[in-house]
Amino acid sequence: MTPRLAIASALCLFSTSAFAQLVTQTPHPTGRNLGGVAFTSPTHGFVVGENHHLIETFDGGHTWTTRMATALGTDPFYTITFPDAFHGYLSGNNQDAYRTVDAGATWTQMTGFHFGSASHLDFISPTEGFAGYNGALTFTPDGGTTWQIASGYPDCPIMFGLDFRDTQVGLACGIRSSPHNDSGIYRSFDQGHTWTLVYEGSVNDVLWLNNDTVLAIDSTSVIRSDDQGLTWVSPAFNTVPTGLGALTRAGDSSTIAGVSLSGDIWTSPDMGYSWFKRVEGIGVLPATWSISFFDNAHGWVVGANGLTYATSDGGDTWELLNSGCGDEVMAIDFAQDERLGVAVTHRGFLFRTRDRGGFWDVRRLKVTGIVFGREEGLRAVDVIDDTTIVTGGMGGIFFRSEDAGDTWTSLGFPQSLPPTFEIKTIHFADRYNGLIAGFGGEFAAYYTTDGGYWWTPIPEIEGSIAAGDSKGSNRWLLTAGNRVYRSTDDGVTWSYQGLPGDASSLTDIEFANPEIGWTVGFFGYMARSTNAGATWTQVVQPVNETYLDVEVLSPSEIMV
Repeated sequence: MTPRLAIASALCLFSTSAFAQLVTQTPHPTGRNLGGVAFTSPTHGFVVGENHHLIETFDGGHTWTTRMATALGTDPFYTITFPDAFHGYLSGNNQDAYRTVDAGATWTQMTGFHFGSASHLDFISPTEGFAGYNGALTFTPDGGTTWQIASGYPDCPIMFGLDFRDTQVGLACGIRSSPHNDSGIYRSFDQGHTWTLVYEGSVNDVLWLNNDTVLAIDSTSVIRSDDQGLTWVSPAFNTVPTGLGALTRAGDSSTIAGVSLSGDIWTSPDMGYSWFKRVEGIGVLPATWSISFFDNAHGWVVGANGLTYATSDGGDTWELLNSGCGDEVMAIDFAQDERLGVAVTHRGFLFRTRDRGGFWDVRRLKVTGIVFGREEGLRAVDVIDDTTIVTGGMGGIFFRSEDAGDTWTSLGFPQSLPPTFEIKTIHFADRYNGLIAGFGGEFAAYYTTDGGYWWTPIPEIEGSIAAGDSKGSNRWLLTAGNRVYRSTDDGVTWSYQGLPGDASSLTDIEFANPEIGWTVGFFGYMARSTNAGATWTQVVQPVNETYLDVEVLSPSEIMV
């Protein structure tokens, strides 16, 4: 028997032409955290991120080609910029810095780039630009061939944002180590050789609008200077409740756009005076996001876990481009016709496909009134039919959708579930009658007759639940020991059966119909029942495999 690949951080579909061939459906184009985005036209652009990722698109972000990538644990690329259609620059740690003069067709390492964490690149012309570090600034006059140190520790601030108006006058936001660890906005009038603190606050980014006017974000306030950054004001109505981590301008229009640390996208149509939320962020903290516009209409946002957005109308509407994202998948389930499928992840992301896995949209389910420090990861999902889906996880969170996943109702932390309970498995026989099981409370399993609004404990079941299944009115729960619990009346009453052989580390159970089912575990353990789980027969295997999952294809065929 050929072992089945355990699904972890990527969802894969088996090819019909070659059983052993796998095609990654998510995360696509990457699951890495992304730090920079830049386009040379409305359709051609690049994104950079963790593990030296450089990916390229020729159709506005719908399809991507990986140009550079290294193994997990290697350094990231932080940022990328194209001051014109041909000259491009990207940087990361130390000499992880490259340039191109042919619109990205080839990239050459900038060996003269200085060591350190260069998280900001700001080019005044195609060949003149600055690199901002954690306490240093360098300048290139020749397109990255050579780099000169403009300032360093302790005079130069640790930079959170950097924007030069020209080669002489620039602004940086961050923290300077000496003499008082002052945070705020720093101004230089001599190519970054000296810096003067002109505003104190928690400032994340600065943006020149013209020769005199500058915007910056201080916590949730958008502040403004009309005298080249010397003095700053904060109008009372100039607030963004989520705060912003990065600012940019949509071409030469009056639209200013920004993205928060959790991925909320905001735009201002009037040069920063009024703000409107366009996208509710689905990212997780801490994270770095980047926003960039090519012209007045076309813009992109990239950030945590490979999440990527695009706009073609100046930021009024945004399309999520990525298929899935880079978070650990905990459970997956499909409707009977296999068109509608849902996968849930460790940090509460939910992926949905409506084309048998071709594309997976992404959202993040959160309970209203989240308690700080309380985990809300999803652990189990059940696609009950073509319209009804339920999912749950840590802390007893439970969500229900009646429209195939378009909208979700949070049942919060139901009063009938303890706040320490973690749902490990969910199985519904129909829209109303269901079973959840897990660990962390007085009881290991509960059943519902009203679709999950109220749960009744099942005191007969003991131990940590490893998996479960249901067919018709029959229910089965598998403990980490050697017991299979069985109910034949929709979970109202239960009995248990011991399993033959060494069944001390069981991992999964699944039935083909109400009578025939399988259970598997560590050390090649496998057992089969033909009478609804009343008795079991061990199936001796010739190899000592670890079976994490079993998929019953028919009463006589399984895949592990």
